[in-house]
Amino acid sequence: QCVGHVTTEYDGLLRSDLVIQPEGARQIDHLSLDVPIRPQFALYLYTFPGQWGSSRNARALPEGDWASPFKPMVWIGDNDRGLEWFAESDEGFRLADANRALEIIRSADAITLRVNLVTAPLPAENLEFSFGFQATPVKPLTPDVWDYRICHHGGYGIESQPWKAPATVTYRAEGHIDLSQGTFEAWVRPRFDTQPRVDPDDPARGALNRNLFDVLFADSSRIGFYWNIDDLGMRVYCRQGTNTFPVILGSRAAWQRDEWHHVAFTWGERLAIYLDGALVAETAHRGLLDAPLRDARIVLGEGESEFDLDEVRISDVSRDAFDLTHAPEADAHTLLLDHLALDPGATRRTSPARGEGGVATGWVVGEGRFGPALARPDEAAQMTLLDRLAQLGVRTLVFHEHWTDIQNYTSTTHGDQLRSLVRACHDRGMRLLLYFGYEISDIAPEFAAYADEMLVAPRQGGYTRQPPQTAYIVCYQSKWQDFMAQGIARVMDEYDIDGVYLDGTEYPWGCANTRHGCGYTRPDGTIGTTWSIYGAREMLRRIYTIVRSRKPDGQVNVHNSTCMAMPSLAFATSSWDGEQLGGMEPGPDPLTVLPLDTFRCEFMGRQWGVPAEFLCYDRPYTWSQALSFTLLHDVLVRGSLGGSLEAESKLWHAMDDFGRHEATWLPYWDNGRYVTLGPDASIKSSLYWRPGKGVVAVVSNLGPKASNAEVRLNTAALKLVGDLQATDILSDDPVDISRDGRMSFPLPSFGFRVVWVREQ
Repeated sequence: QCVGHVTTEYDGLLRSDLVIQPEGARQIDHLSLDVPIRPQFALYLYTFPGQWGSSRNARALPEGDWASPFKPMVWIGDNDRGLEWFAESDEGFRLADANRALEIIRSADAITLRVNLVTAPLPAENLEFSFGFQATPVKPLTPDVWDYRICHHGGYGIESQPWKAPATVTYRAEGHIDLSQGTFEAWVRPRFDTQPRVDPDDPARGALNRNLFDVLFADSSRIGFYWNIDDLGMRVYCRQGTNTFPVILGSRAAWQRDEWHHVAFTWGERLAIYLDGALVAETAHRGLLDAPLRDARIVLGEGESEFDLDEVRISDVSRDAFDLTHAPEADAHTLLLDHLALDPGATRRTSPARGEGGVATGWVVGEGRFGPALARPDEAAQMTLLDRLAQLGVRTLVFHEHWTDIQNYTSTTHGDQLRSLVRACHDRGMRLLLYFGYEISDIAPEFAAYADEMLVAPRQGGYTRQPPQTAYIVCYQSKWQDFMAQGIARVMDEYDIDGVYLDGTEYPWGCANTRHGCGYTRPDGTIGTTWSIYGAREMLRRIYTIVRSRKPDGQVNVHNSTCMAMPSLAFATSSWDGEQLGGMEPGPDPLTVLPLDTFRCEFMGRQWGVPAEFLCYDRPYTWSQALSFTLLHDVLVRGSLGGSLEAESKLWHAMDDFGRHEATWLPYWDNGRYVTLGPDASIKSSLYWRPGKGVVAVVSNLGPKASNAEVRLNTAALKLVGDLQATDILSDDPVDISRDGRMSFPLPSFGFRVVWVREQ
């Protein structure tokens, strides 16, 4: 018979602690737990733990039968729902084949998850087992990350730190530069200290470099022409891929702030730099880079720049003479000539004398070397960094671990600065979340007395930071949970913060530290591993209760990469997943790294009941490439200032105007009634449909080559009547659309457009 205790909790968690009593039997030959699931609901398989540098633990359900060694969590589900089985350990399992602790068995009417408990015959005796189930989704998905609008620019003093507006001009590279030979030239006026005092060994001195001209390639290769702090002059370099530099050439210049200077570099049989018409540096180097120009961009003013800019010319010949007495003119070798005389406006295209216009952002109109030019805004007219974040629409600001000097601690020596930041955020309608994680630092006052009891065993981690310290992974099955809960409550009460950003706190670490109750004794006397599922769940439950009892709309934002541990993650208000792939080299096909069925399984949030956001470090794919597949799943990639946050801001505001929450989402795998795509299967489209407001169509090219997107909206099914208008949300450009809903436009590999279609 089976005797036990079963607990069911409000979020769908069921815990079973069972004793099997084999009355009258002499031997137990086989004992298993079978969990049948209807085949239509069993599309995906997720197992825990995952592996850094891989996404293989989330995938489509295997075609045939499946077997695995013990894993503490297994989830099977579809795009809307699922069921997670979990156990803290394999204590009590008696297996003839340890590689078949878990099995999936297919039949005509069921997909069965089989947990093999006994497959090695043993004398009849009472057997104890503990396991649980978590039904998903655990809660509704509103509000979600589109509403929270989270970014990671928290820091002391940002409420008074001037925000230096990025000012750039971006051109299509193809047709505007010849990599085999050519010349770039421009007039520049430095608006920065050109003779700064800096220690030549200071590792932070690179922040004083000032960019002028960059060619950015899809494979992360780069050509740069910039003012360099070590040279105190202009430097040019070519980078092949991520870390190979075929050539670097520097020069020195005795410039003063606010003086106009002519700068140029040439390439062909040699690489040379000219300043004010004079040759100042050269080296033997043929051409620039061996890289395709397709999808490459030319950017003037990328990142930290602080140059005023006038008279840009790019030629397909290596020039060695420059007339500095008047503005350059176009000739037979001119590929781009832009006088940069613009009307005032926040975002607009330039009107070059030769070549296609570039997109200019962040400039004001100033007096140039030869008439009007692009100028940097005066510092007096600049807003603070916090003001800029509020202007973009950020609603939630995360302050990482440096809010306190001690890693993952619950007090700070910067209390007055923290209060000032909280007040400033609240004055702007923003919320502030502070970082808490999964470690204890060796400079924490409690470390010496409690580390042996609190840490996971065997000891793991070793994160170092400034001030000098090393932090190790703690198990929340220990009393450190009480310390963290009390500390977070005190921080909320003392500083009025609006919630927490949890870095892996929900992760149930494998632990064999018997001092706090983890681990178990195997029949051979060794200590087996326990996965602290209930400890992590209780930690997250307490944190959620602390936050929501003080702030009913407070946030528990969890960084959960590789870890869909629903017993603990259920208490998150949103999740951030994807860092497990961020250490990979850039360049591979994103869908090889992260197949679509893998993304649907782990990263959507929809079937889990926790709003999901994707993490991208521009490796192994760029932020834009990541958006090409995340937006198809209604998932945002969290952005940062310098381009991605500004683009994300446009999506936030457009979706507010459209009314995303009132719209019906029609994903690419189930919208054939509403949209028809051309013959290229690499083109995918998901739709948001709101009668009266039209349709927002995400159209992506997920193939390895550029392709033309052929899209036809079913206007009858979507109730679109009469003439239509379409606008690209990110570029603000109009998109040609016919009365019957047909659109056609080119997309690069892993390029995308977000097009709002509505009645005129």
